[in-house]
Amino acid sequence: MKTLATLALLFTIPASAQVLHLGDNVRVLAINGDPVASYQDSLNLPKGQHTIMVRYDALLEHDSDSHCFYRSDAHHLQFTSDGNSRYFLDAPDPHNEQHGDDLARTPSFELTDANQAPVPHNLRTPWDTENQF
Repeated sequence: MKTLATLALLFTIPASAQVLHLGDNVRVLAINGDPVASYQDSLNLPKGQHTIMVRYDALLEHDSDSHCFYRSDAHHLQFTSDGNSRYFLDAPDPHNEQHGDDLARTPSFELTDANQAPVPHNLRTPWDTENQF
């Protein structure tokens, strides 16, 4: 009977997983070194420290026949999930071709929590040896 009660308790305790919601211009390639399927809009994260390989990936449509695609190099974004159930990772839309080119060269990512408060994080390119985590 004691074993049955213990098993029942295990199945009623929720897992400590956070959800990372991704904006339209954000592509996650890997989390903590594990590959991620392409073009997901949310990912589950366990509580703790994470290194996310991310890239800026945006489309600027001029009209129905003309568009430009912008993609940055992969960057590493590191942050610690602290038990908040939802995080949001977003990047701006390109306003014009120059802005798209700028964002592809130097992407800008915003990480916020469920209350829209900024979440501290570090962002670097994989070859940035001066700013190691």
